[in-house]
Amino acid sequence: QAIRHYFSQPGDEANYYEIATIMLGKSVEGAYLGHLQRRGGRQLGVDLLHVTKPMLPYRDYVFEYPPMMLLPIILPALVTQTSLGYIRVFACLVAVTVIFALLLVIKFPLKNKMSTVQTLLISFWLTFSFGVILATRLDIFPAVFTLLTLYLYTKGNTIWASCVLAIAVMFKAYPMVLAPLFMLDLFFKHKWRSLGSSLLGFSVSLLIISLPFYWLQPENYLASFRYHAARGIQLESLYASYALLKHLFLAYPVQIQFIYGSADLLFSSAPFLKTISTYLGLASF
Repeated sequence: QAIRHYFSQPGDEANYYEIATIMLGKSVEGAYLGHLQRRGGRQLGVDLLHVTKPMLPYRDYVFEYPPMMLLPIILPALVTQTSLGYIRVFACLVAVTVIFALLLVIKFPLKNKMSTVQTLLISFWLTFSFGVILATRLDIFPAVFTLLTLYLYTKGNTIWASCVLAIAVMFKAYPMVLAPLFMLDLFFKHKWRSLGSSLLGFSVSLLIISLPFYWLQPENYLASFRYHAARGIQLESLYASYALLKHLFLAYPVQIQFIYGSADLLFSSAPFLKTISTYLGLASF
């Protein structure tokens, strides 16, 4: 049923196709571009629905993703020009990334390693459980760079791990929680030289990626981060489950809104849960 729905109604990769198309200077009609136009295109004096030149993220419109996300978005568009072709190439790119992640898991330097067969079976089941959304979202890309960061750190390559961590953060902000944990680990082990070089590697890598996009349009670049900070509790999150169960059994008032490109829940304790979610996530590590 999920596969049937996927082929009749494409997911988020259809939005990525629209972004990639206007980045290449071509017009395309799409709901996501209409969303971008309403959110910031008019104020900037650009028309994203009738493109005559390449429209760059951050410079010409507020782009909701960090800079490294542009890489998996634009790559399929360099191979094919059709929306269906883009969807297929994007799915292939995701598949290659998943295979690379699996190879990293197999080679992970842990003391109590599972056999290769066990690793493959568990990884296959976890991958299968994602269903078709795995091939329609960008989430695998920050995940694989976060995994690569952990792999390099456990191998003792702290400088390279810090550089890759900066790349992961420029895909999505959540890998940043690893930075203070690495610092504390090196601090308590009295590895001052590794601590200093890791901080330098992380900072320089972050600046190299960020500064070119910041110089394009500083306000739009910072707005992309504020955009996510303003988002509410997403429908598929653990915190939303709490509200929905309470609504189901106790008639707890809950509203669903679609403002930030996803279904978010409005309920009385949402601001509190949103505030503590960062600290709970850090504590879980």
